[in-house]
Parts: sequence; structure tokens; C-alpha cells
Amino acid sequence: MRRPEARRLVELVDVRLDGNGDGLLAGWFEAEVHAGGEPLRARMRFPPGSPQRPPTPDQLRRKVEDCVAGTTIDPGSIGWASAAQVLRRIDPH
Repeated sequence: MRRPEARRLVELVDVRLDGNGDGLLAGWFEAEVHAGGEPLRARMRFPPGSPQRPPTPDQLRRKVEDCVAGTTIDPGSIGWASAAQVLRRIDPH
């Protein structure tokens, strides 16, 4: 992540794993947001972008554009074969 706003939000996230999963998308995703007042809660089996709920071509295009914004990388030049290499150039960590 290159954008300071995104990095700031990541630092506010508290991740808790229940230990019952055997992979990245195993089990349920549950979120609770505290932003004043009552917490907002959501629960889902497959998050958007997962293999069971793949993004539309337009959603994927917008995501790629957002990821490379502020760089010299042409979003139209990125495909499945080159995506990992491009991400390493943007953020080698």
C-alpha cells in the first residue's frame, strides 16, 4: 500500500483468527466496526473477490487502476501473468 490514508486505516484494524481454518478463505469472515455509537457488524462466507465471488471485469480494472495510481505503471499492461511482478515493483516488502 502506497497511500498514507490506506496505511493509517490498516493500523487501526485488529485481526483475530479463530484457528479453525485451513486456508486463506476457510470459514467465515466477520467484521465489527466501531465508529462511535453502536458497533456495526457483518458476516459473510465468501468475501467479494474470492473465487466464489469473482470481481467483474470492470471491478478488477478499477482495482488495478487504484493499486498503481501515483506510479508510472500503465494499468492496461497488467495481466494475471505479470501482476505479482508488478506488485513487487510497487512494494517490495
